[in-house]
Amino acid sequence: MTLSRGHSTCSAPSTSSTAMVKLTRSSRIRRTQRRNRRGSLAMATAPRLRHDPGFRHPPLDTYNPLVCGIAGAWRAAASPEAPCALELLDGLAHRGPDGKGIWWEDSIVLGHHRLAIHDLSAAGTQPMASDDQRLVLVINGTIHNAAELKADPACAGYPFQGRSDSEVLLPLWRRYGVDVLERLRGPFALAIWDRVDRALWLARDPLGKKPLHWSQMDGGIVFASEMAALLRMLPERRYRIDAAAAYLQAGYVPGNDTVVEGVHKLAPATWMCVDERGVRTTRYWAPPTAADPDLVGARADDALEDALQRAVARRTRTDRQLGVMLSGGLDSAKVLEAATAELGRPLPAFTLGFADSPRHDERSDAAESAAFADATHHTWTFDADAGALLTELVTTTGELLADSSWLPTALICRRAREHAVVLLCGDGGDEILLGYRRHGVARWAQRLHGTGLGRTVATLAPLVPGIRRRQGLAALAGDAPSSLADLVGLMPRGALRQELLPGVLSDPDPLTTTFEGISGPADGAALAGLIDLQTYLPGDLLPKIDRASMLSGVEVWAPFLDPDVIDVALRIPGTTRRGLTRGKRPLLRKLPPAQRARHLRRPKRGFAVPLLDWLQGGAYGRFAEEVLGDIRTPFEGLLPDANAHRLLTRARNGEPALAPLVHACVVLAIFWDAFLRRPA
Repeated sequence: MTLSRGHSTCSAPSTSSTAMVKLTRSSRIRRTQRRNRRGSLAMATAPRLRHDPGFRHPPLDTYNPLVCGIAGAWRAAASPEAPCALELLDGLAHRGPDGKGIWWEDSIVLGHHRLAIHDLSAAGTQPMASDDQRLVLVINGTIHNAAELKADPACAGYPFQGRSDSEVLLPLWRRYGVDVLERLRGPFALAIWDRVDRALWLARDPLGKKPLHWSQMDGGIVFASEMAALLRMLPERRYRIDAAAAYLQAGYVPGNDTVVEGVHKLAPATWMCVDERGVRTTRYWAPPTAADPDLVGARADDALEDALQRAVARRTRTDRQLGVMLSGGLDSAKVLEAATAELGRPLPAFTLGFADSPRHDERSDAAESAAFADATHHTWTFDADAGALLTELVTTTGELLADSSWLPTALICRRAREHAVVLLCGDGGDEILLGYRRHGVARWAQRLHGTGLGRTVATLAPLVPGIRRRQGLAALAGDAPSSLADLVGLMPRGALRQELLPGVLSDPDPLTTTFEGISGPADGAALAGLIDLQTYLPGDLLPKIDRASMLSGVEVWAPFLDPDVIDVALRIPGTTRRGLTRGKRPLLRKLPPAQRARHLRRPKRGFAVPLLDWLQGGAYGRFAEEVLGDIRTPFEGLLPDANAHRLLTRARNGEPALAPLVHACVVLAIFWDAFLRRPA
């Protein structure tokens, strides 16, 4: 069969891509957007790229020095034009500093922004086609086991153009189709157009590290890595109050929905096929739920360490400078140790702290871990304008995320970019090894559920000092899913209902509904970890690190989230992973005694910010006051009198538990003002 050749074109990234929609009111937000466009999105000149003449992909004469992003459109009848993808790609310029390309024909258009990690030459430029021109691929992410996959018989004799990890997908997909997805190791979101079957395939990695949003429009679909790029293509954007209420509970919109009607997230571990017959989706991977009773003690410790070392080894293969995001905790220290051992040389490590809040500052603990690995340790303090940085994050990416640690994560990535392009981190360790305090609470809630003892103990919560202790005891009144909903949300469900208008939060609430749909081990801690792995991780933690790092052209890899590591960890019984008071026992037992003692005495901090202090005064407090005083429409139908400013006042006057909800309202106001405000 003779295939007609596709078309390609290119253009320089738009310097106005930070602001997808011009804000019409809040002057503070508008000033921040203008500053972002002048600063971090400045243009620079790049060398012209060579391209395979058989597949006419354009060179890129200029690039944005701010990683990968993909976008595209398909219509069953009409033919999308290149400007459609150009407009989509303009919203992704910050994700791809090393190239921008577009391919289109008939009913399909595909676009890509590139951050080169493997094979920095033009041979890795996308979109890329198979040797027979049947398949056209764009992918955001990295295939860490590409070298092993090239040994597959499907790749024998294939004329690879370079060393790009992406190109191996073309012969494998041609032979195995979607069945190849479960063999991939690494974060990815991809789109493949089959020119013979006239089918568009979309897929995401098992945990959802790389984002992919989509919407049906004009008899077809449009898709993009980030929501901001997609929203600019929609002729109408309708605000969903029910999704906004779910966001105010979780700090993100649970599941695959968004606060914009008709805009969806492709679920992790899922492929989608779009053709003239319609849209269909299938989940291709699920984490193990059954424990292996023999995987205990030293056997469990050794199996986990071996799997983690292999995962780290895969992630040290890069043609760019490698470093480690180092907290004061065990997970990132273990990753640093394993990467140092694999490479046989010290690595740079990066830590951010808070000079004005010792309780939130991990620099001294991180320094001990860095010294143990002989790492070059770079440390900074959070000195950014938090309001300006938050505005940049929300308006550039379109992400609705109330996790305040998004801010320091973005800043450390920006600072680390001066020293490394690829960073390793310890994300995922708490979820798979039951390291959160809430996992212990969920275990006791599950054990006491139905006995009446849980409710009795919960009545003692008001007598206990400390917000976290009170919330932990109160959560024992339910089973593991309901206790987790109280502890992982921005505030407990009962308290949140008192702040929202009656009936706004569904009953049962969105988090409990989601959690109860996940079945797993009888051990409450193990069940809670499994729930976190499938909800909190893809809903909050992974979007946070992806959008924060992409803003500065940095790729962050999490060895603990390698499917092989997850397979081992989740088969270890919950009581082996977590004891009475602590999780991560298999990691701790492998440490030398002195190092283990240091980690045991360190308090668990996470990457929290001194949010209440920020709201009490200073630049962020003034920013929050201005935003919540100026923007009230998104809170109509959510809060009494649509007044979020009242929550800020109460948080400042002795109700500190409201601080996370206040911050969530600030983020929602910025998002609404940027993307949903109707022009005057």
